[in-house]
Amino acid sequence: MLNPFAKFTTKTKKVKIKALGNTEVELREPTVIEIADFYKIMANSDGSMNIANFLEAKLERIATCLVSPTITVDELKALSSTASDAINEIYEASDLMISKDEGSVGN
Repeated sequence: MLNPFAKFTTKTKKVKIKALGNTEVELREPTVIEIADFYKIMANSDGSMNIANFLEAKLERIATCLVSPTITVDELKALSSTASDAINEIYEASDLMISKDEGSVGN
């Protein structure tokens, strides 16, 4: 019998980042525990969202999900502010990988 969870193994995807001159990068889907960790970074002790920590969680997700080229959170933090477009594009691409199957419960 096939394992019904086999379809949920992390996948990778190559995307072109316009802000990097259409350079192709490879992203992987984060795991369930990684998503939980990203939310922990953004949460206050009462469970409300701490927007001030959003950038930290964003950089953590990029460093975690960027397969090629690799980059660390500290390296991302050290980039000039002009890298924000590239950072946002990579984050949005990783966000699309996470949300692609939302709304399919029971289908």
